[in-house]
Amino acid sequence: MRLTIDSPETKRMVEDFFVQYGIPLAIKISQEGEVLDFGKKTGEYKGIEFALSANGGIKMSFSPHKLYNELNGVVNRVGKAMNHDRFTPDKLIDVFDWLTDNFALGLDNCYLHQIEFGVNLPDLGIETSKILDYIISYKGKRSKEMETKGLGRGEKFVFGKYCVIKIYDKALQNGLFGSILRFEFKAKKIQPVEPIFGKHPVLSDLLLPHIWLQCGKKLLSTLDLCIFNDDFDNGLTVAQRAKLAQWRNPKVWEAMKADKRCKQKKAFEKFIGAYGKLHIKQTLKAAIENEVREMLDGYV
Repeated sequence: MRLTIDSPETKRMVEDFFVQYGIPLAIKISQEGEVLDFGKKTGEYKGIEFALSANGGIKMSFSPHKLYNELNGVVNRVGKAMNHDRFTPDKLIDVFDWLTDNFALGLDNCYLHQIEFGVNLPDLGIETSKILDYIISYKGKRSKEMETKGLGRGEKFVFGKYCVIKIYDKALQNGLFGSILRFEFKAKKIQPVEPIFGKHPVLSDLLLPHIWLQCGKKLLSTLDLCIFNDDFDNGLTVAQRAKLAQWRNPKVWEAMKADKRCKQKKAFEKFIGAYGKLHIKQTLKAAIENEVREMLDGYV
């Protein structure tokens, strides 16, 4: 997430914290010795990126999930915090308490400008690599391969400066055995998720149970617009195989208008229901519903 804070007290606490622990705050200077970016100071601690402006404003970028695991020693083999497990409201509360204790964050005065949410889905019964191979389109758009550092594999749908949908191998990313698929929605601006968070969301909004439920519904509605391939027996007719070849072609979906695409998506999903073996979308839908339910167990 990315947020802004307009609090001289928080700025002072951040600067004092960095001094106390010997963490450098950098100022960008040109080759000629000129101070750039209006004297903005930047620093990083436990995965939190800080930017402190001269007028007292602060920007922070971090993953609450990774921060929680960093604080609790849940790291991979090279010592980096992971976010492969289940994240819950109780864990988020712990993160906010830590931020408040160390940096005097006022949850009602921290404004969100970017947020991502998603679920980790272990043991789906279908290989993660096959699910990624079988992604055809989302709203007629073809996926792009995710850029990864080291091990990792995933697909994404990018919609300009507004949002990104990511589907990727979370176990491979963290060097873990087993199967974990990550399904994620990233709002690069608040507009795409305004119906959930409102126009000017603050950190305290993230503690509201209905926000978590609405995020779960957003993931499900996003999944519903995805089109996946499937495996089929050899007994299909020539006409069925010809139709299947069209449905499997991302270019065909890309060329369709929205109303035709909707009709063809329903027809393809009905065909998968009758003849398919994997039923990827149904499997993911059930897994997302279950994961959201488990995340919120005892909270709603």
